[in-house]
This record gives sequence, C-alpha cells and structure tokens, in this order.
Amino acid sequence: MKKHLLFKITLFGNSGSLAQALRVLFLSLAAMVILISCTNNRAGISEKQHVDDFLDDLKLRTFSYFWQVVDTPTYQTDDRYPTRQFTSIAATGFALPSYIIG
Repeated sequence: MKKHLLFKITLFGNSGSLAQALRVLFLSLAAMVILISCTNNRAGISEKQHVDDFLDDLKLRTFSYFWQVVDTPTYQTDDRYPTRQFTSIAATGFALPSYIIG
C-alpha cells in the first residue's frame, strides 16, 4: 500500500496522522486569516483618517475662497474669478453655506 506524500508531515515524525496534519493546516490558516484581518483593519483606519483630512482641507479652502472674493460694498460673491467685474446672487447662494460650514 502506497502512502500519499501529500499528507506526510515531518513535524510529527513517522507517527503523524491525517487528523494531526489537518489540525496543523487549519490552525495555520486560522492564524493567517487573523493576521490579514488585523492588517486590513489598520488600513481602513488610516484610509478613514486620510478622507477626514481631505474633507477638512476642502472645507477650509472653500471657506477661504468665498471669504476672499466677497464684494464688500454689496456682500455678494464674484461670479467669475479672478475678474471682479460681475457678482451674482447665484454665487452668493454658494457662498452662504460655506460660511456656515467653515
């Protein structure tokens, strides 16, 4: 009768059985899954932090833009930046929420 070399485990010597081999295989796979899941969790946290940092920067830049281009006599926002010839209520409508958020 031929022994299958696939199931022969030298860790247990010659007395290794199929059940022991499967147990070792299962435990090693479980350890790999745990390590991979821990690694992905850390990547998710850093990704969330990256998104939060991006949104904070976007809010600050949006607020700064609308704060700097406001026409002080009328308090309306310039419609076509960098030309300061035309202001509109539509651009002012975009500016008002940025003041609240910023």
